[in-house]
Amino acid sequence: MDKRLAIDVGGSSIKYALVGEEHKILEQGKVRAPREVKEEFVEALGQLYDRYAGEISGMGISMAGKVDPHTGFVVSAGSFPFLTGTNMLEAIAERCPTHLTVDNDARCAALAELYHGSLADANNALVIVLG
Repeated sequence: MDKRLAIDVGGSSIKYALVGEEHKILEQGKVRAPREVKEEFVEALGQLYDRYAGEISGMGISMAGKVDPHTGFVVSAGSFPFLTGTNMLEAIAERCPTHLTVDNDARCAALAELYHGSLADANNALVIVLG
């Protein structure tokens, strides 16, 4: 069974889910989001990775701010200004040796609805994310 770790970085917590086939959530939870130091932030993600390392084939990370999903570069990081200017893919890959993706949280929500949710049959749609 192919499993992945889905992570949503929020203002006060990091929410996570172990996702299996057909996008079924197998486990979920949340941990405190470090708010001041990049290394502590990466370590918090690393501890989640460690919990599931033997089971997953990759991690997907959504976060607020302007994030280049192709390079992993964070132009601005919303509630996490200490991450601005960071290449998240490089920073996390050093700690979590697995396939990684990172993108803006609103874009991730829209893509999830488009490919696996209520927008699957829509020709046009608007997704509003409140947080």
